[in-house]
Amino acid sequence: MKISKALVFDIKRFAVHDGYGLRTTVFFKGCPLRCKWCQNPEGLSSQRRLIYFENSCIHCQRCVEFSKKNQIKYENNRPYFNLQYEGTFDNLVKACPGNAIRYDSEAYDIKQLMEKIKEDRVFFRDDGGVTFSGGEPLMQGEFLYEILKACQEEKIHTAIETTMYGSLELIKKILPYLDLIYIDLKVFDEKRHMELTNVSSKMIKQHIEYILESEYRNKV
Repeated sequence: MKISKALVFDIKRFAVHDGYGLRTTVFFKGCPLRCKWCQNPEGLSSQRRLIYFENSCIHCQRCVEFSKKNQIKYENNRPYFNLQYEGTFDNLVKACPGNAIRYDSEAYDIKQLMEKIKEDRVFFRDDGGVTFSGGEPLMQGEFLYEILKACQEEKIHTAIETTMYGSLELIKKILPYLDLIYIDLKVFDEKRHMELTNVSSKMIKQHIEYILESEYRNKV
């Protein structure tokens, strides 16, 4: 099966809190949970979105000049985007001289993302590596599987930060290619978990139980 591109909203270099040693942390877009305290709200939506940075805007109105029908309206000395517009906003991003109009994420294929990861390889040493986070990386599961395999082939240490809210079939598929697993069970109590994250904790607990009873339990 051909793997399409993945949406990544950030790549954090020289991370020291996402695993052993110095790491490169890749943040995937999309999360099925809606935690009240979410630290990465830009990673919630699985769709690529446009962002306006007012501090970078020089109010030249080139976005108006280069806009297409029904893309934006310009009021209060700034553009407002029509998020129901069917199509890309590439024309607006390219037209903005102040870089005030940007996408919230970039699309990478396996080769492109591996090139970004390998740029930091010299810093990994013996215990560093790459950590896949989000959002929830399991939401882009097939891409995650392929990029984990590619990292293992390059002998790059792999870690994941996950809620474990995904299919068990996918989890079984990626486990052999992970060296370290961080599981974030938000709240143990089922009722509170539902109230605070908008999803049930039952499947998450089942997946944790599966891993702890498997040959991969030492990776957690």
